[in-house]
Amino acid sequence: MADSIRERVLQAVVALLGVAQPGEAAVPTIGRSPSAATEATRLPRQDVLLAAPPERLGEVVNNDWVSGDQVERTFTFAVVSRFTSPAAGDPIDQVGDPYVTRAVVALMPDYTLGGLTLDLRELGTEWVRPEGTELRPSLRHGEAWTYFEAKYETKRTDPTAAPS
Repeated sequence: MADSIRERVLQAVVALLGVAQPGEAAVPTIGRSPSAATEATRLPRQDVLLAAPPERLGEVVNNDWVSGDQVERTFTFAVVSRFTSPAAGDPIDQVGDPYVTRAVVALMPDYTLGGLTLDLRELGTEWVRPEGTELRPSLRHGEAWTYFEAKYETKRTDPTAAPS
């Protein structure tokens, strides 16, 4: 069975994140793993997950019928950047900003993702210190959840097909 358009969008996002940006010495590990338990030796890392910002929980996928069998769908996903800071106590937003920037620079120039989407927009970023690290400043891990919303067209009866 063919992948849905939504899955093809997520695969395109992973592929775009895997391309080195100008001046970038190394590309972070890119994946689709929802696990927050990542060894420090495997950081930095960026994962692409179906997810909604906390204020929009329950709105991961929405459908709007256009006509007949044609439907516009939207879904939210997050690029979760996991990183370590060079020194204990560094502000996580300062250390993580280059990873958020690289996600936006990789995804936004072609908001159609090669024709897969009608629109792509950045919704914002949530900065997170993994559980327990606030009590142990020697653990210098941080996360940035950058949310995006993608809108695409498909058929109501076949999520793998673009409307004709």
